[in-house]
Amino acid sequence: MNTQTAKRYLGLNLQEGVRAGHLNTFYLACLAGIMLSSFMPQLLPYLLNEFLQIPEEKQGQVAGRVAFWGEIAIIATVGFWGTLSDKIGRRAVMSSGFIIMSVAIFLFPYAETLVELYC
Repeated sequence: MNTQTAKRYLGLNLQEGVRAGHLNTFYLACLAGIMLSSFMPQLLPYLLNEFLQIPEEKQGQVAGRVAFWGEIAIIATVGFWGTLSDKIGRRAVMSSGFIIMSVAIFLFPYAETLVELYC
């Protein structure tokens, strides 16, 4: 009979081998991921106005297409990233994801046409 008491952190029972630092890192990664992924839709109206000079009456259509293709990309690659995380580990996949998001955010304002923006 196992008489060890489970470690508790932030009201959660931690499994054996899981430390508070692991949970803190997970929460920090979630926060950073949400901040990075929500930054691009917030930047889009500025990009459409200032860089691409898209008329305001067409901006909703363009923003919808950007969101649509972004969701398609997520749906199309989620299986790949899940399988890859099983093969090489979550740390490498999360790092790769953050690098890809950072490069995309860096390149986002450099789009000169709608085709470049969609890609």
